[in-house]
Amino acid sequence: MSVEDNNMRRSKEFLIILLFLQSIICAGREFYITPDGETVYYSPPPRVFVYKPKAEEKRQDLFIPNGNEPCSVTEPTGLFIDRNDRIYISDAGRNAVNVFSPRGDFLITMIHETGDSRTLHRPGPLAMNPFGDLFIIDTETRDVLCYDFSGRLISPLETPANKGRQIDSPSAIAITTSGDIFVADAKKCRILHFSFKRELIGAWGEPGSANGQLGRPGGIASGVNSELYVADTENHRVQVFQPDGTLKWLFGQKGSRWGDLLLPSSIAVNHSGILAVVDFSGGRIQLFTPLGKFLGGVVFDRDKEGLPEVRVDAIAFDSIGSLYILDGRGRRILKVFPHEQNAWLKP
Repeated sequence: MSVEDNNMRRSKEFLIILLFLQSIICAGREFYITPDGETVYYSPPPRVFVYKPKAEEKRQDLFIPNGNEPCSVTEPTGLFIDRNDRIYISDAGRNAVNVFSPRGDFLITMIHETGDSRTLHRPGPLAMNPFGDLFIIDTETRDVLCYDFSGRLISPLETPANKGRQIDSPSAIAITTSGDIFVADAKKCRILHFSFKRELIGAWGEPGSANGQLGRPGGIASGVNSELYVADTENHRVQVFQPDGTLKWLFGQKGSRWGDLLLPSSIAVNHSGILAVVDFSGGRIQLFTPLGKFLGGVVFDRDKEGLPEVRVDAIAFDSIGSLYILDGRGRRILKVFPHEQNAWLKP
């Protein structure tokens, strides 16, 4: 055998070993193991199935859904990932906000108010500004409250007293890299713009289906260039605005096919500008380019009653592009790593 043939044989053997190792490493793309002992793996897109681990398999809970422990989460309603990839979960059941590490380890209860004198009544969607202040939508009082990182209440978002109540039905909140705050008001079909000092700058949007008009917006996210992606829920589309309310572009049409949208709600943007949009009553997640080109997605299996096994109430990306999914029905957080999202992409 010549030296050239010998080298080629060794190269083939090395390639076979690499492929074998890759098959071991990539086999069974794994979510977090949930408190009820489920590990979620993805089958080829766009379906998903649930695998029940054996008793001897190790479990790793992201959070405990019930109990009196400090890390207990009984009714998760909001999700946010900060620049250090810490996970913030608002819990309407315990009237608290808990913070977890990227691995799911409990770190601290940032906010936990009880009694008749409490300011926060039912925490929902939340976001953090570049200075570490946390903004929480109270879905009961319809206020947007601001807390510092120690959990101390700073103030609610201010609106001029002579103009009356400006926020009627806050559904989502987004904060740009400069600290400007944008709140989606579903009932009034508009977006309110506040400065980093929490002062009202203005509002834009009006009810309707024409370009630039909104139909009960259910989600909002800030892009890499501070553009605002708005889930225009009742118009079954996503509209993209400049901070001053100027419409840049839009995409989506009503439908159940891939690339169509049906009552889009939560929306998130990763560091590369890729959008994740939740629709189908929380039963589907689709990925789009910033300009709205459909990339792929996943639809969750349904139970005997026709309801999705996973009800996606909120989503968020971390710094490396992993997607966190708040499953309100299962009271759990699922994590999809970037290479796992590749299984969602269309061929």
